[in-house]
Amino acid sequence: MKRFALRLGIDRAVFFTLLGRGWNVGAGLLTIAVIARFLSPELQGYYYTFNSVIALQIFAELGLNFAIVQFASHEMAELAWQPDATVSGNPNAKRRLQSLLHFAYSWFGGAALLMIALLMPAGLYFFGAVKGGVITLPNIAIPWSLLVVLTAFNLFITASAALLEGCGKVAKIAVMRLWQSILAMTTVCITLALGGKLYALVASSLMMALIGFGWLLVNHRKFFKDLIGHRTALPGMSWRTEIWPFQWRIAISWMSGYLIFQLFNPLLFKTHGSIAAGQMGMSLQIIGAMNGVAMVWITTKAPTYGQLIASKQFAKLNALFARGLLQSSGFANHEFDAIINFVGVGNPAQAIAMGNSIFDITLRFDEMVLDYLQTHPNCRYLFLSSGAAYGSSFNEPVNRDAPAIVAINNLVPQDWYGVAKLHAECRHRSYPELPIIDIRVFNYFSRTQDISARFLITDILRAIRDKKVLKTSPDYIVRDFLHPTDFYQLVSVLLSVPATNTAVDCYTKAPIDKPNLLAAMQEKFGLQYKTTKAITSVNATGCKPHYYSLNTNAADFGYQPNLTSLEGILDDAEKILATPAIVFDSKEVISSWMGK
Repeated sequence: MKRFALRLGIDRAVFFTLLGRGWNVGAGLLTIAVIARFLSPELQGYYYTFNSVIALQIFAELGLNFAIVQFASHEMAELAWQPDATVSGNPNAKRRLQSLLHFAYSWFGGAALLMIALLMPAGLYFFGAVKGGVITLPNIAIPWSLLVVLTAFNLFITASAALLEGCGKVAKIAVMRLWQSILAMTTVCITLALGGKLYALVASSLMMALIGFGWLLVNHRKFFKDLIGHRTALPGMSWRTEIWPFQWRIAISWMSGYLIFQLFNPLLFKTHGSIAAGQMGMSLQIIGAMNGVAMVWITTKAPTYGQLIASKQFAKLNALFARGLLQSSGFANHEFDAIINFVGVGNPAQAIAMGNSIFDITLRFDEMVLDYLQTHPNCRYLFLSSGAAYGSSFNEPVNRDAPAIVAINNLVPQDWYGVAKLHAECRHRSYPELPIIDIRVFNYFSRTQDISARFLITDILRAIRDKKVLKTSPDYIVRDFLHPTDFYQLVSVLLSVPATNTAVDCYTKAPIDKPNLLAAMQEKFGLQYKTTKAITSVNATGCKPHYYSLNTNAADFGYQPNLTSLEGILDDAEKILATPAIVFDSKEVISSWMGK
């Protein structure tokens, strides 16, 4: 059971956050029923519009809480929790964490004052509780005023919780929020049942403040006391140069979110009355709860994302985020007829930057699908492998009987990508009962190609587009560029044939060698090029003179390519070159020949 939970990405932090979100969904539905039972349709509109207007606090927060999580997690990469519940480590990191806390409290102190000074009176006039400076609806004015004050106080609670989340206490904060949610919603129901009407919102906010403040005081008093009182002359974090360049993007996103999701109720309240606003509020509460559950797998990993960014482990960051995205979409709970695994590397520079993490990334996503197939054995699985699985020696094209050659005693980084694919293929053959077909792609070209990548074909296109001279090596090489139409045909026939477990190589009607490719591009598009030995190439998977396959076993399944490599290149190159692009000042494009 524990292994299954880990496969789904449900660690302790996710579990408690899911539990809290699950409670929110269930209790939210109960709350809707209680609101409908004990509040009139008019007061329901006030109830939900109170929530929407109080959410204007977003314009005071400006995304700072999210920024706090990220920047705190960066500093925690060089700090560690101690037995006495404080943190220690790099003095610079601790000082920066301290300055982040000081800034957060200063910011939210100002935000709290602004809310009380501006939002409170604005709300009183908006809800019609004040006319001519006189309170005319005390049953609206008093609960609204109390709600604003308590919400302002809760800004400090949320800021403190955000800092602790960034410091790795995600699971504990999730537990705190679960108790806040349970007791706050229980308080709402009791207050409504006792006839408290709009004071239910006040009671909820008060309970959130008491639980949050009490929990922080009991569990992390030493942490905050130590951090606030830490004495040092080291420089702190700069809001203007470090935090704000990140925060303003989050602020725009959050403010846009308010306009998208929260503006409905106030507009309906003013234009169609409180009853319509109440109906919309109920609908939005249900949708918001569902969205909150789906985001758990992403939000609980935010501190880990920050630490990976701080340590520049971008490949692991991308893999972790992608895995969380799949898990949050309920991947394991859906029914699929087929799964095509395209996870890999798009260009040589990325392959080099990814380094040995290609092993973990390939394995992680492959295992997700294999686990799925264990419970859905009729689902077809197409895995995008690579010709590099044969090894790095391509003095001749491979054929049906070609072995995979790996220099096991002399592995170099250029071998890692191919070995990762070979490992995956071996793993797939060990499940002969599962419908898995590995598709070895040697070279691929389409109009959607990223022409900033370092392949010879993209170097050629940039040279043509920018009207520059292509400098390329005199090495003789042969490639077989698969066109999207032929790739689509191959995938279609593999999905239509009876289930099997095997591997196929991609091929076209005919490969193309470098001299003929250059000549054809010169004739059709006016390519200017010259050969020179002084070329610095980007070599991600090794030198492969004849990187293509004579293994046509895909024909056994009905695959018949329609285009040669050259025909496919000329067709899509024309479409790419018809698209305007930025031209740089350099007069030459330096080319390398890569294996894609």
